Amino acid sequence: MTILFQRPHESTSFLKNFCYRFIGVPHVGTRLRGRAVFALFPRTKKQLKILEIGCGSAYFSYELQKRGHSVTSLDSLTGISRQDLNSIKTIFSKGGQTFQFIEGTATRLPFPKNSFDAIFIIDVIEHIQEENKVMQEIHRVLKPGGFFIASTPALGFHRGRFKRFFRYLHQHTFFRRLPFWDTIQLYPETHMKSEGHVREYSLEKWRALCKKHHFSLEDYTYEYKFFGAFFVELYHTFSFVDRYGNYLFFLFYPWTFLDAFLPIRGTGIAICAKKC
Repeated sequence: MTILFQRPHESTSFLKNFCYRFIGVPHVGTRLRGRAVFALFPRTKKQLKILEIGCGSAYFSYELQKRGHSVTSLDSLTGISRQDLNSIKTIFSKGGQTFQFIEGTATRLPFPKNSFDAIFIIDVIEHIQEENKVMQEIHRVLKPGGFFIASTPALGFHRGRFKRFFRYLHQHTFFRRLPFWDTIQLYPETHMKSEGHVREYSLEKWRALCKKHHFSLEDYTYEYKFFGAFFVELYHTFSFVDRYGNYLFFLFYPWTFLDAFLPIRGTGIAICAKKC
């Protein structure tokens, strides 16, 4: 089984580098998104030219380069800084990879048409008001027959699968007096605002959006079904879980593999669509 997001750590810490290189990035949400996205990624021996829109910490760019693909990473630098870019370059260099970064936005991609075989846009489009412009730009820069993979919050992500119980505890029991609540992420409206999300996506919405912009939705999968949802919502609800998340990862993450056997929708969705 391939372990996702194995890469060096930017620090010189032996323990952190050992963990990141052999176990992978110890973050439950990132690993769950990665499992969903790469389950949709077509198996090919051909080297693909890939664009990652909104690369952030470039986990997906690094993983794709490890698999032999040529990757360009694009970000608007609203969620990461120039200093973060230097750390990412260090990580890529330590891993024998090259971080090919271009500053830009999803609504105005700085590339000519028919430039890429594939595009990754992971947890990005839900932040952008002009989703139609993003889809037009993806279509423009993809080669004929190219595909894109997207991951977004699904319906109910901000409301949560288990947060109703957590909200009850916060509102109606003595636990509300304890100083461990993240009340911003506990409640749907403030959680959505804090993340900068403007919408959630259903499978039906993705089908309609793809059809409108001349894509064929080829495949999809859900993230955060039961165990995944429970653990991610613990991170969102309790500040101490978020604070010690890297350590709790080893306790939580193995349980999330059981979600594969559950025939239920999740609160996150990933899709793969092909340019018509």
